[in-house]
Amino acid sequence: MNTRNIFIIAAALLLIAASCQSVLEEQVQEEPKVTDEIVEDDGDTKIQAPDITAAQEGDNPSKSVLEVDGDGVGTIYWTPADEINVFYGTTSTHYVSQNTVNATTAVFSTTDIIGSTESASESIWGLYPYNPSATCTGSAVTTTLPATQYGVPGTFDDDLFITLAHNTSTALTFYNVCGGIKFSLSRDDITEITFRGNNDEDIAGDMSISFVEGLPAVSVISGAKTITLTPKTGTTFVPGENYYIILLPGTLSAGFTMTFHTNDGLIGSFNYTTTPVTIKRSVFSKKADIDLYATYLISFKDSWVKSQLVSAFDTDGDGELSTIEAKAVTSIGTILRYQDTIEYTFDEFQFFTGVTSLGEYAFGRNTMISIVLPSSLQRIERHAFNNSKRAIKITIPPSLKVIEYDAFSNSFDGCRVYITDLQAWCNISFGSSGGNPLSAGLYNNINNKGKLYLNGELVQTLTIPESVSSIPSNSFTGSTIQELVLHGAVVSIGDGAFGSTSLQSISFQEGILSIGSQAFSSCTSLHSIDLPATLTSIGLMAFYNCSSLSSITVRAITPPSGESMMFESTNNCPIYVPAGSVDAYKTASSWSSYADRIQAIP
Repeated sequence: MNTRNIFIIAAALLLIAASCQSVLEEQVQEEPKVTDEIVEDDGDTKIQAPDITAAQEGDNPSKSVLEVDGDGVGTIYWTPADEINVFYGTTSTHYVSQNTVNATTAVFSTTDIIGSTESASESIWGLYPYNPSATCTGSAVTTTLPATQYGVPGTFDDDLFITLAHNTSTALTFYNVCGGIKFSLSRDDITEITFRGNNDEDIAGDMSISFVEGLPAVSVISGAKTITLTPKTGTTFVPGENYYIILLPGTLSAGFTMTFHTNDGLIGSFNYTTTPVTIKRSVFSKKADIDLYATYLISFKDSWVKSQLVSAFDTDGDGELSTIEAKAVTSIGTILRYQDTIEYTFDEFQFFTGVTSLGEYAFGRNTMISIVLPSSLQRIERHAFNNSKRAIKITIPPSLKVIEYDAFSNSFDGCRVYITDLQAWCNISFGSSGGNPLSAGLYNNINNKGKLYLNGELVQTLTIPESVSSIPSNSFTGSTIQELVLHGAVVSIGDGAFGSTSLQSISFQEGILSIGSQAFSSCTSLHSIDLPATLTSIGLMAFYNCSSLSSITVRAITPPSGESMMFESTNNCPIYVPAGSVDAYKTASSWSSYADRIQAIP
């Protein structure tokens, strides 16, 4: 990007997504001006334009190449060869930076000659970026914010982020004029992004800029309603990198729409209409993975699949499915059944209304990015999403009752699991064939990087509702939950329920009777556990490989029945039990192997 001083800090929250996630604003601070004087040539009727000292607003100045430190604070620097307009009265002069390295303050010079009359003006204006078509009336400057912009990872594009200065000397402080959207993408195939206000507000184009109460104020001369962003280098945007769309300040009264185009012809739209969005000078509304909120049309690579879907679901009889049209069906599994020759692409696939079950291999080998299951869905059969390797977001409805074993086997690399109702999730049956349907596909296969979301918010502290009496097997295996709070209504925890999670603490309450096999195995960040007096049984390897434990407290007077290896590989930490029960624990079956660790509760 070109160079101005911009110091970026965390600021107020602005909601820009209907998913209940907040948007962090980044803002530029103001910098005190410095002074210098115009120097005139003695005895000459023509005056050489003097050097300009340029800084920008902000106690920590920044210019046009954006650098962000580990705390997320960004500084934008003037770079060598940056160019600006300087207006003496109404005369435009072309200045070039003399800096040899990136810096927060730059010295600009020119070879242009200005007339003696114009030089006497007390009105000196500076404009970045340099625009040979820019003009100055003496009280305002005209320039253009392009409607065609280029995305550069981590910074602004050259000659894009407009700043303006006004002074009576050549020491100019440049103030930021525009704001915008900072975002990242999850997909690796997006080639173009468009942005527009839903009420067709002017967001770019020709403008006049003046200073009102010391800050830039914009009047649109000839506006553009849409901004198009394409990658500066390469053909697609880089997932995970931050990009910027620069917008004129103003209010988008009905929100905005971003449209994403992929290299295989898909078009997805994210339409934010929840609240008006105000684009503030020097402020960037921030949204990570913004394309996850887009709804895509459907592209089929296999004609047989398309023909079968058209035959079954083309309700208007036009022979096409521009979008999947709703039709009352009760199950899916035959039409899209896994076959070696079939490959197809669904993105943000909104399933048909009325579907109650997904059959075996119903969506095997697809490349879906996002899956929204219908509110009518009750069952997902074995292998329904087998080898769905690309999907990273799945939304689970509260209607779901059964997820069969291996339903998501070999699927969802890097996935996020969205659930709309925690109580309903806790009441799901996870298969009748044994095994581990979720860890096989949603969590363990992605090296414990799966993320669980409840109503759009990342779940790190999980509080089980009081209406839930038992937690089914494998229900949260491998998730990123860090804290677990159990109410007294929970009487049993199923096999593998919280195995391989990121748990650091657990709040057990009186009332729990049983903990299943491997229920908390490999919770390697867990520091201590305190099991209530009501506990009667602990399953095989229930806390196996909880390698960071410093203590285990068991408050039951009578030793709970246990199975082998329940506390194996637990850092050889002490096991505290009631003082009057120490001998009983040391001699009890499955407890005797830990006799040298068993002590009275301090």
